[in-house]
Amino acid sequence: MKKLTKKQQTITIIISTLIFGFLLGVFTSGLYIRKEFREFVSVKKEKGFKNLMNNVLDLSEEQTVLLDSIFTKHAIVIEELHNEFREKFKQNMDSLETEMSPYLTEDQKQTLIEMKKKHRRLRKPFLFRKPKKDCNKSK
Repeated sequence: MKKLTKKQQTITIIISTLIFGFLLGVFTSGLYIRKEFREFVSVKKEKGFKNLMNNVLDLSEEQTVLLDSIFTKHAIVIEELHNEFREKFKQNMDSLETEMSPYLTEDQKQTLIEMKKKHRRLRKPFLFRKPKKDCNKSK
């Protein structure tokens, strides 16, 4: 194999660095855009709720300003209700599993475990997991 000259080595390093930086930038901006899009579209989040109300009602600029505090107040309540529902739902499903367990065979228990794992994987794809609640208290 032929040895590269200093000039060729320098050019190779610069091009490699640019390509790496470009790919890293694309990946990072993709993660950021996905996070912002999720909040913007989700009715459970303040941004998404306000966006939905503005688009559905076709509000004027003046109306948007006047209704902003009302939307904020109700968006917070909606998010709290959603979180409360999810927690109660999880508790109920755990209770159901505990009560069912004595009546199931080992194969059925294993099927239930596999079903829960599959559901978890489908809900939270790799690299795009939602932050844990305690990590998200920077509001």
